[in-house]
Amino acid sequence: MSKYQLEEIEKKWRNVYNEKKSYEADADEKKEKFFITVPVMYPDGRLHTGHMYTWTRADIFARFQRMMGKNVLFPQGFHMTGGPMAGMSLRLKNGDEAAIKIMKDQGATDEDIKRFAGNPLELGLFFGKTYKNDFNLVGISIDWRRNFILSYTEQYSKFVEWQFRTLKDMDYITQGDHPVVWCPRENTSLGDHDRADGEGESPMEFTIIKFKADKFIMPAATLRPETIYGVSNLWINGKANYKKIRFSNGEEWIVSKEFTEKLPFQKNMAEKIEDFNPSEIIGKTAINPVNGEEIPILDAEFVKTDKNTGIVMSVPMHAPFDYNYYSKKKTEIRLKEPKKIIDVKTNPNLMEEAIKRFGSADEKALENATKYVYKTEFNYGILNENNGQLSGKPVKEAKEEAIELIKKSNAYDNFYETSGEVICRCGAKGLIKLVQNQWFIRYSDKQLKEKTIDWIQKMDIRPDEAKAQIINAVYNMEDKAATRNGGLGTPLPWDKNWLIEPLSDSTIYMAYYTFSHLIKDMEPKEINDEMFDYILLDKKLDKKFPDNIERMKKEFEYWYPLDLRVTAKELITNHIAFFIMTHIAIFNKDKWPRGLGINGWLTVNGKKMSKSKGNTMTIDYVVNNYGADAARLIASASNGMDDAEWDLNNINGFKQKIEFILELTEIIDSFSGDRKLVDEFLWSKINYLIENSEKAYNLMKYKNSLNYSFFEFIENIKDYIDYGGNNKETLKYAITVFARLNHPLFPFVTEEIDNALNKGELLESYQSWPEIKEEQKNEIIENEFDVLKQTLDDINNLLNLINKDPKEIIIGIAEKEKFDIYNKVEEITHRSRDIKEIRKELTINDFVNKLLKNPKRLPNKKLDYELEKKVFIESKEKIKEKYNAEIKIEESSEEKAFPGKPMIIIK
Repeated sequence: MSKYQLEEIEKKWRNVYNEKKSYEADADEKKEKFFITVPVMYPDGRLHTGHMYTWTRADIFARFQRMMGKNVLFPQGFHMTGGPMAGMSLRLKNGDEAAIKIMKDQGATDEDIKRFAGNPLELGLFFGKTYKNDFNLVGISIDWRRNFILSYTEQYSKFVEWQFRTLKDMDYITQGDHPVVWCPRENTSLGDHDRADGEGESPMEFTIIKFKADKFIMPAATLRPETIYGVSNLWINGKANYKKIRFSNGEEWIVSKEFTEKLPFQKNMAEKIEDFNPSEIIGKTAINPVNGEEIPILDAEFVKTDKNTGIVMSVPMHAPFDYNYYSKKKTEIRLKEPKKIIDVKTNPNLMEEAIKRFGSADEKALENATKYVYKTEFNYGILNENNGQLSGKPVKEAKEEAIELIKKSNAYDNFYETSGEVICRCGAKGLIKLVQNQWFIRYSDKQLKEKTIDWIQKMDIRPDEAKAQIINAVYNMEDKAATRNGGLGTPLPWDKNWLIEPLSDSTIYMAYYTFSHLIKDMEPKEINDEMFDYILLDKKLDKKFPDNIERMKKEFEYWYPLDLRVTAKELITNHIAFFIMTHIAIFNKDKWPRGLGINGWLTVNGKKMSKSKGNTMTIDYVVNNYGADAARLIASASNGMDDAEWDLNNINGFKQKIEFILELTEIIDSFSGDRKLVDEFLWSKINYLIENSEKAYNLMKYKNSLNYSFFEFIENIKDYIDYGGNNKETLKYAITVFARLNHPLFPFVTEEIDNALNKGELLESYQSWPEIKEEQKNEIIENEFDVLKQTLDDINNLLNLINKDPKEIIIGIAEKEKFDIYNKVEEITHRSRDIKEIRKELTINDFVNKLLKNPKRLPNKKLDYELEKKVFIESKEKIKEKYNAEIKIEESSEEKAFPGKPMIIIK
């Protein structure tokens, strides 16, 4: 077998692609264009295979489009806005040993680390240089001329300034106070890209209800103020650290120590903070501010003091945690029966059912029960007669009225927490800060939302199920904080105290790609809004622009709109929604984005591959150990938004199969037989594989395309040889098509195979995708070779049973009359599968009764008596060779001889 010299092959073709500048694309009106992008990357460390997953999926589609004859632009930029680099730089400056080790493991010297600690831009520039090499190693077909750095490149900052002045002129920018996710260590807001963990988590507003307990206030935070009439008690954790705080209005609150640390980020600092022992209050009572009921204050270890105030209001009949612990407390002390305040008509015993369904043995079970109860009551619940002024209201409509009641009782306040844990890249835990005089993009604008949702319905989104999620994200979109106080970025043009944050300066940079290789030659002072208005918005101005700007406009007009944006599913709720909405806000309709490709994560043992989780492998490590083509298999490990599992077993199997194809390529001249039926079988199969591979590629269902173009294709070539195929023309065509169908997936080795056979041009330099040849399709001959394959499997099974070597094997082909009846039934089933209807059109005999015995196994494919005989006769010598036995092919009138299932006798 030919040895797969992957290192030699990949190096050879990398050099060829670079020399020929294969991936550089310029406007060419003679060719149909295709513009594809993937999000810019933060160069704060070496790339790993998790990054490679999304980029390889995009690259496969880019290569596929080139082979379809299109002029493909696939650029890539880097992102230095925000906190990722600043966070790592701060960790290095503070002597964080873990951060220093991370840098050294990724090739940084002590001198490099000193530079990084002094200037985060140095860190970004250092790793940015490694990214181009890593992408080239794995075969990502980038036009590197168009690379730029957000917002380090001065010319790009001019573009961002234009973007924000345009949005402001269109009344999409506003100012106000707003809660944001905040890093207390770096003293700056945390966008998704600034986070080591917690992408997608956002501020969540809690209602604080102030329960009076003697001279103290017990402030309980809740998302369900509408359940105020059902409160049976308050919970406090007797083993935790609590504080007594006094405000300027004289109120004294009992809260957790953690709450006092978060309080200054949202409210005026308390005048006085003292330690407080929870035992002083446990067992006493508090007053419900709405109905005046006296309720006990009980000890509960399940209360988490790092969330909200550390005081929890208990509604046992409508909260599984409360129900579970209140029931236990009732066995220890005398307590009132809890009140039921919400009725669900279709499920009167909802709480009992939830506990029974999900259990109560551990926190996870109770969390699942809680989600079920809350969702059911929100959607179908009605507040019953125990709810005072709220009685009769649907739960989903009662929240605001409940808050008004609490306000009238002077018992209202609010507080924000993150919707889930957020960890900054510097290592600090994120919290919520109420930022004053913050600048926002008005994504809540009703008209903008309507236009965006209407456009999303028209977009080509892969997979289709992602469309509903994106629409939902836009529908629920609120105003987005667009500025921050620290980190890196472009200053807000009209208020230099603020920097534009990283999810706001990266929504329309795809337009900048179209002329980024040209604008870099311009001095920043030459760049102005008038120029961008002309290029991007086609504003007719009473002046003539210089040739370089006219060329920039020509490039933009040719490449835009963006045809496909490929990204991961976690960006649906933020970047993807912002990207579409900002395009619709700024650009003319003919420049709105056309398509999206959404994928899942690459996982290791079920967990997302991430540097923060320590389960990554760098790209250069993977390529050097397994080869680029083999490593690209990860892109075909799933379809759509399903997560893909990293599996080395797939790589080993790939290498074995590629070596089989390489060996056939080397010995192609040794095949010299005439064309036979088996050649017609393979030619027909190839057309089927071309058709299905093309469909799968178009849908970005690479798991399916791999199955057709690689595994099934190789299986068919092996069958061809096993059935006696020996024609050089057929095999050369088959291997050529195999190479081309798999080229988007495995560019290096397939280029080697195609070049060895055809000595032609590079596969992506012309329309090289194989054509479907309708005249070669032959469904019946494929069916008959399927019969041959199944018959050989049946012989193998029989031989395993008798455990003896055969001397003679007789294969009995059913009589022609049976084939005629079989095909007649197959034809009728296209009109009706009703057995009674089928019987009306047939002369009934024993064979017909047997054929119609099982309605689920009616004939479903055409067969041919003469062809079935010829297929077996043609393969007779190969069958004889396989079993080392005499082979007889004959017609049989035996009952067991069936069309498509010959009778087998082994002697």
